[in-house]
Amino acid sequence: MNIFTKINKSRMSLIKCLSLLAFVFFLISCSDSLPHLTSVTGIVVLDFADEKSFPTERLAVFAETESEIQRVAKITATHESSGLEWVCLAPQKYADGDKKNWVGYTNFVAQEGKNLPVGEYKFLYEDLAGEESELYFNVTYPKGVLEKYSTELPDAIPLSKGEKLSEKIAIYDVEQKLIYWGDRKKSWKKDSDIFNDLGTAQIYRKCYVSQGSSVVYMLPEINLHGEN
Repeated sequence: MNIFTKINKSRMSLIKCLSLLAFVFFLISCSDSLPHLTSVTGIVVLDFADEKSFPTERLAVFAETESEIQRVAKITATHESSGLEWVCLAPQKYADGDKKNWVGYTNFVAQEGKNLPVGEYKFLYEDLAGEESELYFNVTYPKGVLEKYSTELPDAIPLSKGEKLSEKIAIYDVEQKLIYWGDRKKSWKKDSDIFNDLGTAQIYRKCYVSQGSSVVYMLPEINLHGEN
């Protein structure tokens, strides 16, 4: 074995050793890193299934996190004064191009015969290593609307002084997957224009948004193909 062979073997051994150390330190950093929440938002959704029913209510909660969202194990929302707790073991995960990550759940509902309590909630994030992070948020909504019909909206929605009511549209495909949320485009003068623009669109729902986007009122579905 000449000296060059010895040097090459030494280099290979060194590279393998450095690679192994890098991998070990990567595992250490992952297991020891603590989850960190940047913000949390709670949104009350009042859902009008049809024109003859009062709305059902649910709480959607999303937290922005600097942690890897694939490491989340569960999230919990707890109403502080009553101790009522909602747990989700399969949180929804979202990421955008700005490297912002969100985890949350859109269907926390109250016990049968009860309303979602207002006030302060604690949001608890737990990762696969059992590490936790928490933030607090407030929930408030006009309970009087729970005894209103969709045909009474938007007049029945109470607004604080200076507050403006926003109108949005939620569009879904045949599998009930949301494909658009936002303002109704000016080019959508007729419902058929929506389908012509979004070929997979099946139904849409007009929505009103109040209280700084913390309360959403979803009106009954409208089928773009004229079916009931």
